[in-house]
Amino acid sequence: MCPTHPVSRRPRRGARDVAGAFRSTFGQTFDDRTLGQYASIEHNIAQVCAQLGVHPTAAALQAAAAHRYAFTRRTLTPSPDVLAALDALKCAGFRLGLLSNCGPDVPHRWRECPLAASIDVAVFSCQARQKKPAQALYQTA
Repeated sequence: MCPTHPVSRRPRRGARDVAGAFRSTFGQTFDDRTLGQYASIEHNIAQVCAQLGVHPTAAALQAAAAHRYAFTRRTLTPSPDVLAALDALKCAGFRLGLLSNCGPDVPHRWRECPLAASIDVAVFSCQARQKKPAQALYQTA
């Protein structure tokens, strides 16, 4: 054993297996998540954990949700070129809308997203309980 890299720092094989199972099962909830079957990302994470027979503490659940919200914040951060293009469209008089197939983490973080200031109407599938290409979703916007 190397003193600067003790074996105890490495995740146990069982922990890696659970993490992999969590990622896979969470991914399988995408359709339900985007159709509003989960009130919050915390609810989604708790349901996945229950399916796997894992019972996280409230603190662990909040930490997992914080990790997901951080991921969402990063994915909702556009490049400066995108913001400039949207601003040019707004200055030209266009009203801009967004239709997103997404889970509850996106609308939860939407107001802090730089895109929000450029979008006149945002419709989130998890709130509308319909996904693209449902015609009614487009009529909502």
